[in-house]
Amino acid sequence: MTTPKDIDTVNGFLKRGGWAELDGHRTSLISRGNATLAIVAVPDRDLLLVSSPVIVLPEENLLPLFRKLLTLNLTETQDAAFALNEEAGTIDLQIKRPLRGLDQAEFDRAVNTLAALADKYNDLLAGPFGTNVVQPLAPKAERWRSYIRALNPFTAIVRREDFQGRARRIRAVFSVIGLLAAIGAAIVAHNRIGSWPLAIFTFLWVQYIIARIIPDLITDSEKIIRFIFFALHPAIAVGLLLLTHGWWGKWWLSALIGYFGGTFLARLIGILLMPRIALEELRDDQERMKGWRGPQGRAG
Repeated sequence: MTTPKDIDTVNGFLKRGGWAELDGHRTSLISRGNATLAIVAVPDRDLLLVSSPVIVLPEENLLPLFRKLLTLNLTETQDAAFALNEEAGTIDLQIKRPLRGLDQAEFDRAVNTLAALADKYNDLLAGPFGTNVVQPLAPKAERWRSYIRALNPFTAIVRREDFQGRARRIRAVFSVIGLLAAIGAAIVAHNRIGSWPLAIFTFLWVQYIIARIIPDLITDSEKIIRFIFFALHPAIAVGLLLLTHGWWGKWWLSALIGYFGGTFLARLIGILLMPRIALEELRDDQERMKGWRGPQGRAG
């Protein structure tokens, strides 16, 4: 298993070479001769990726090009291999190494080998296959950022880790806010109505709205449909609460029916109208339970 020390090791190699250290996405752009190389660290896969765009992917003659690349992979590229980066629209040369236990000699060999091969084959491939050499990339240019984003699945893992970390931080903040707001709302409800069941009902739904709905909407791209799905829960619960209280005038019964009945009906309607969202939320509930049970189990 890789550790933060492995990332520090790679940063040390980069620093000794006079290059920028890994950024927040664990990537760095370095120049070696006439080649530009992307260094990407992926701790979850114990992987260091060194990648260089060589030529622009041509629109024609792809079969002869791919046959040539496979032949070169077998006979000429040493530790490296040609790869299709379809999202970036380039043919890349790449070397992969384990992060754990990586030493300076391995790192230097990967960089030197890849740089030499990229510099050698860009012109040799561009002319015969009617395409262009990928020119050196400026570290802060949008083209560089686009290239890094296109190094899937490697940078996709890093982006997912970053998103998950951001989502956890947002949820943690709103959990605290939701708890405090729910306590305040419950006190207000009890002071005005004088019913503990209503106060508990108010506490649960205010906490749910602030600690669950709001952070999920912040971190979700489909905000409108997700909002409709989530809005069903408190809307139906409050509707049932008021309806049953109007019939029987008992807050404890209305709170029970409103909470449990509202949750059941909202889930059912959500499954019927928005099955994909309902399934995603069910999985999210399961992941949250795993996250809660994990610390509890370790504590025990």
